[in-house]
Amino acid sequence: MTRTLFLLACAGFLAVSAGSAEAGKPSTDPLDWPHWRGPEMNGVSREKGLVSSWSPEGENLLWRNPTISTRSTPIIMNGKVYLLSRSHPESNREGEKVVCLDAATGAPVWENAYNVFLTDVPAERVGWSCVAGDMETGNIFSLGVCGVFQALDGETGQTLWQHSMSEEYGIIHTYGGRTNMPLVFEDLVIISGVMTGWGEFAVPAHRFVAFDKRNGQAVWIASTRLRPMDTTYSAPVLSTFNGQRVIVFGSGDGSVYALQPRTGKTIWSYDASLRGINTTPLVAGNTVYMGHSEENVADNRVMGALFAIDATGTGNVTASKQNWLQMSRMVGRASPLLIGDKLYAVDDA
Repeated sequence: MTRTLFLLACAGFLAVSAGSAEAGKPSTDPLDWPHWRGPEMNGVSREKGLVSSWSPEGENLLWRNPTISTRSTPIIMNGKVYLLSRSHPESNREGEKVVCLDAATGAPVWENAYNVFLTDVPAERVGWSCVAGDMETGNIFSLGVCGVFQALDGETGQTLWQHSMSEEYGIIHTYGGRTNMPLVFEDLVIISGVMTGWGEFAVPAHRFVAFDKRNGQAVWIASTRLRPMDTTYSAPVLSTFNGQRVIVFGSGDGSVYALQPRTGKTIWSYDASLRGINTTPLVAGNTVYMGHSEENVADNRVMGALFAIDATGTGNVTASKQNWLQMSRMVGRASPLLIGDKLYAVDDA
């Protein structure tokens, strides 16, 4: 089955994002959307005057491009839309590609295509991940379903550097291509996945690798608990707790972690599930909201939970920093959304 992306946009959103920076220049528009959950990594837009309804049939429809087959959430930066997509779908040339479109018109600008060599990835899951944009350089970072991790020139699509994460680090893509998302932090770009490599990294673990974003040189590698039950696609998010920058993410081992983005050192962990967590954390102030749809650590007879963590602790904070826990909430796919004092979550049950 082919999934066709209809890139629908209300007038307020794309009209502001399109043409926000000159070609070849870093983005300076705070309304750009360089992360799949937005500039604040929480699904919230600060844009004003947005329309309240739209439809594929034409209501408030600026443009439509039915040639892009994907499940990838696009980002917007420098007047362009970037996303991952299937390449030559339903043919013997099928692969994966990073696509750049004009944000104002939907017209193709460039594409960077490469091979998909894992036969256990269903066609509908090619283009699983989301690209990340670097507002300082204007470059784009992507991780494909086969572990091709690359930095691309945002204006031309030229590959600046590339790593085969499966060959170099033993990254594993199971369950049909679960793929994580890159994260840009200052001069680093950070990627993760369950990896089984060599030497001290021979035992499988959900690991993070930080690269110098300009030349692709590895800077640090960090591991969570060994022998996780699952791969994961919980996208890491950046925040600040106790004056310290942190990465927060759900791991393949079923715990939530906060790491130092500069070093990879673990600040705290919270044990939530017996299997992997796939939702992306929602951070609001010093609170982390997350959910899952697997067996609970607190009671393995109960599936699913929605929970809140006080993120100011250190070490294992499962008992000491749990604000609240609601079990039997099957919040295992969509990330929560906080509006005012109300938390919204989608139950998979």
